[in-house]
Amino acid sequence: MTKPCFYALVYALTSRGLLPQGQTSRVTSIEEVALFIQTVGVHKRHRDNMECFQHSLETINRRFHRVFSALCAMAPELITPPNFMEPHPRVANNPDFYPYFKDCVGAMDGTLVPAWVPRIDQHRYRLRNGRLAQNVLTICDFNMNFTYVYTGWEGSAADAHVLDNAVSQYPNFSFLPIGKYYLVDAGFTNYQCFLAPYRGTRFSNDDIIFNEPDEDTPIDMDSFYHRGHPTNSEIEAQRTIRDSIAM
Repeated sequence: MTKPCFYALVYALTSRGLLPQGQTSRVTSIEEVALFIQTVGVHKRHRDNMECFQHSLETINRRFHRVFSALCAMAPELITPPNFMEPHPRVANNPDFYPYFKDCVGAMDGTLVPAWVPRIDQHRYRLRNGRLAQNVLTICDFNMNFTYVYTGWEGSAADAHVLDNAVSQYPNFSFLPIGKYYLVDAGFTNYQCFLAPYRGTRFSNDDIIFNEPDEDTPIDMDSFYHRGHPTNSEIEAQRTIRDSIAM
């Protein structure tokens, strides 16, 4: 982080009254933000910051959470939903997708991420193969960016159950305008804002053939799949981001 960016962050927090400075406080707002960035950006432990800033461990811990709470309070002002009224260019410019998916704004699914769990809770997080994992609910847009991440649920929990709990956490859930929807798999229920495939219907490359409007020649599913499907490098990049979020 550059110096101008750092001081701009300090000013943004203090000018909004999110980091009030007491008259007798020995820790300045600049120190508070600096030790927070040292922790989340450079992976410094509290004991390392205690030595660096020459404050007690209790003070370091309290100031870290103060900055964390201030950033959370400022988040709704900076992190806002995009404009869902216009279809994404990847949909609008692709005749295979438009107009069929003009109201689709992304995809949602649960993904299993390895987890370290206290022994007393391990039975809830243990999968059938014996590994420990948490079920992370994620929403991804057409730019391969995560727009929503909901963590903490045990790996044995069903995707639909995790979604029901996430929706109940309103206003934190990423709700959509009427008529827009996320694509979901058969593990979820078909209702407003979520479009799931028909239950009991197989969608395989061998069974499905698409026909273009102006041609009589059928298109094989493999060619259709590769025209609109992300590349291996995009998939690997998404997995890397997913794993870093869950750490």
